[in-house]
Amino acid sequence: MQETPYTRIADASPGGISDPKPQVFSPHEVVESGTGSYASMASQKGLLLFSCVDVSVAQQVTGYPAYIQQILNQLLGNAIKFTDSGHVIVRLRSLGKTDELERLTLQVVDTGSGIAKEDQTRLFLPARDAHNSTNRAPGADSGLANCARLARLMNSEIRVTSQLGLGSSFSLDLALTPAKGMASEGPDLRGARIYVRSPHRELTNNVCLWLTRWGATATPAGPAMPRGSASDILIDLLSDPYAEPSAWTGRYLSTGGLAAPKASRHEQIHGWDLNSIGLGVQRLMRARARRSPTAASIIPAHYRDLFLSTMESDLATLELAIAERDVIRLRQTLHRMRGALVMVKLNMLSIRFESVENKLKRNSRDEQAFQHAAGLALELRKFLIQISALVKSNHD
Repeated sequence: MQETPYTRIADASPGGISDPKPQVFSPHEVVESGTGSYASMASQKGLLLFSCVDVSVAQQVTGYPAYIQQILNQLLGNAIKFTDSGHVIVRLRSLGKTDELERLTLQVVDTGSGIAKEDQTRLFLPARDAHNSTNRAPGADSGLANCARLARLMNSEIRVTSQLGLGSSFSLDLALTPAKGMASEGPDLRGARIYVRSPHRELTNNVCLWLTRWGATATPAGPAMPRGSASDILIDLLSDPYAEPSAWTGRYLSTGGLAAPKASRHEQIHGWDLNSIGLGVQRLMRARARRSPTAASIIPAHYRDLFLSTMESDLATLELAIAERDVIRLRQTLHRMRGALVMVKLNMLSIRFESVENKLKRNSRDEQAFQHAAGLALELRKFLIQISALVKSNHD
């Protein structure tokens, strides 16, 4: 029988995985699940961690996902361990494909301490052979040595490029077999107009490419963002869950970060999962299609006139307090308005009012809290216009 990477793996299986067999798997999911599983570790160190996957990468291939995942986990753990500031990025790139092979490169890059040139040659040696090393080599040798064995069994090798003080890049080329007839269409985002923001241009551009592939018109959101129409969608990736711009008039989708509130009016997505982002947009689009002509109809008819007059008065006070940076009046008005919102079952909106009120309690000079309050005021004013139109139509 002709020797292939698969037959070689079947004959020798390091890393505690016995009798491995080729499996159909999604390279996207391996990368994204690995990245997501280290998100908390990166966040604790204040690092930005994300993954980027080429749109041309096959959805399903045949290979050894457990080995690839083991290598990725080791590289990610090391990258985060030896990086004190900046970012860690996982990239999955296509090197081209034929009917027989899908060629990919898996790369983990960081802005960490870097590795001295003399240590790079000893990184993948077993512990007994890697003595007298400095910097990254000592603590990582046993894990990296196992990764090197796994890479060799897949007929590949792990390459490293590094410079002290400038970070490191580890990469692995993979030759995998495309899985025939396994592709799915993905989310249907035709007709959606989307703006994307994130802390890193590479992440923003990669997500825009995927949204475009699924049928949307996706654009990076620049510093001078448009207000957006009611049907437009703004996506915030790996950001504050309450970072919605006060002037934004469209719909909002947020990863919410690791500390996202349990209750939020925002659609929540996983920032490390492209499919989650696409499906989140699709849910927003379908929810809007199913929604009644006006969201104001949730206010009981016998409360609408009273709610409208009370809220219009309080809203004017709120806007004045924001403009004058009058913290005491702003907190009092937010608290009073929360009670009215609860009475008409607008609980999600009430929670957001409470969040701003609590921020101002903790820090009366919190400029972000004032911006969030201004955003709530704008949103509520639009809502009151809906109610006013509904009341007028009923009177007519």
